[in-house]
Amino acid sequence: MLIWKCIFFVGIFIIFYNYAGYAVIAYIINKIAPKFNNVAVSEYYPTVSFIVAAYNEEQIIEKKIQNSLKQVYPSEKIEFIFITDGSADGTVSIIERYPEIRLMHSDERKGKSSALNRAVLVAQNDILIISDANTFLNTEAIKYITLHYKDELTGGVAGEKRVVESP
Repeated sequence: MLIWKCIFFVGIFIIFYNYAGYAVIAYIINKIAPKFNNVAVSEYYPTVSFIVAAYNEEQIIEKKIQNSLKQVYPSEKIEFIFITDGSADGTVSIIERYPEIRLMHSDERKGKSSALNRAVLVAQNDILIISDANTFLNTEAIKYITLHYKDELTGGVAGEKRVVESP
């Protein structure tokens, strides 16, 4: 009977942790040790390679380019790399209209992972930020993402994803 009680309570703990426990622990840690509340954002601008993989994104790629170029970040500290593998629509011709964007195109489709690996090999900067073509960032996203790298123990940063309805 004791084993069933243990299994029951472990199961309850796992369910609680998945739905609320992690959030409670993260909240407590954030309140105990706030790292970035007093950091001057404008003083830290490491170099960034912003990489976007796109496959047949003709309908959305121009909006993605415009969204990317509106980032509040020093232009001399950021490079934009858009990579397409096997796109058969007008994605490549749209990207080519923007000289600020470095286009890497291959006629052969090898998949997203292969495309990203090619882009990473040519990226020139300290921090790599990878985004999908259909994901849009707020104008200060790169500034706040890079801020976390001021701590040398930081190995990776993920942004907050919010899904909005399209009009």
